[in-house]
Amino acid sequence: LKQSLAGWKVTIFDGADANGDNTLSNMDVTLIKQHLAGWKVTLGKTNSSGDNKNDELDDGDNNDDDDDLDIGGGDIIDDGDDGDDEIDDGDDEIDTGDDDLPDNSFDDYAEEMLVMINAARTEAGLSPLQLSTELCRAANIRSVELVTSFSHTRPNGENPSSVLAEINYPGSSGCAENIAAGQNSVSAAFTGWMNSQGHYENIMDPDNKFIGIGYYYYADSQYKHHWTQLFTSVDSAVTDDYADEILTKINAERAIVGAPALQLNEKLAEAALIRAEELSIDNSFTRPNGTLWYTVLQELNYPAASYNSSIYAGPASADDAFNGWLTSSYAVLTDPDFKYFGVGYYRADTGQKHYWSYFITT
Repeated sequence: LKQSLAGWKVTIFDGADANGDNTLSNMDVTLIKQHLAGWKVTLGKTNSSGDNKNDELDDGDNNDDDDDLDIGGGDIIDDGDDGDDEIDDGDDEIDTGDDDLPDNSFDDYAEEMLVMINAARTEAGLSPLQLSTELCRAANIRSVELVTSFSHTRPNGENPSSVLAEINYPGSSGCAENIAAGQNSVSAAFTGWMNSQGHYENIMDPDNKFIGIGYYYYADSQYKHHWTQLFTSVDSAVTDDYADEILTKINAERAIVGAPALQLNEKLAEAALIRAEELSIDNSFTRPNGTLWYTVLQELNYPAASYNSSIYAGPASADDAFNGWLTSSYAVLTDPDFKYFGVGYYRADTGQKHYWSYFITT
């Protein structure tokens, strides 16, 4: 039993004499098994089979299968070192001490984690992730659930993506999730994830654009500290819903003056999204590369005899963006010669944070 537990790098008892009677017996084995039951760890899983293969943390499905090592089923943190896997909180042990994290607001933890993540992504030549308030809300829900079930399967039996649907998050058909437990600092949680292949790949995935970070402390739980990251390529504001909301309002104004309704155009929406992101770098009609705003249409091979565009920084909602444009661009938006429309939104962590752009063409 000592040999079976040795590879886990976890100190549970002083030796294997669990009941303190100075002898090793079946009772000691029973007590240790009971102590470990809540960890979803199978005794003898540190290559105890002697098959010269890396054994794994069990994902709780009672099967020794590939998903035990996969992000979709890994428990605690798989260290990804291609050796004997372990319960790793960044210090090679589970810290279940009574100390809580410092008395800071949750935003401090999320921002601290985001800085670490984006430093790693920048070093690898990747674009930084944006922190989403709605994704943080979903991640916090998942962190609370980890107390009941430390698994990528939620307590209700559903997959992690279902939490997005519950909060009406757009694009809720899929997300990537990292979970961890026991780490009593942001840096320990981050280090553990970065040292685990599957979790590292989620953090460094170039297709991921937005992140939510959740943390929950519960003193009477097994691990006390519970961490969640949720990743998507869709932000709560960058959706067809926002485009539809703005277009509906514009077309209502056009109907008043007898102008035909505008139609959403995917190419124009793509151009608007590109420009919205560029505004976070240079909030002007000159693009960061020094060319003028309309060159994005040329890059996308969009043909148009006549076109116009507007930009807006600061509004945190589609309604506010529309109202601002209605004041500044009413004549353009209600011009009966224009037929097609696309709108883009980008949220940054600095500057005015919310950046909007639209294109309108004949």
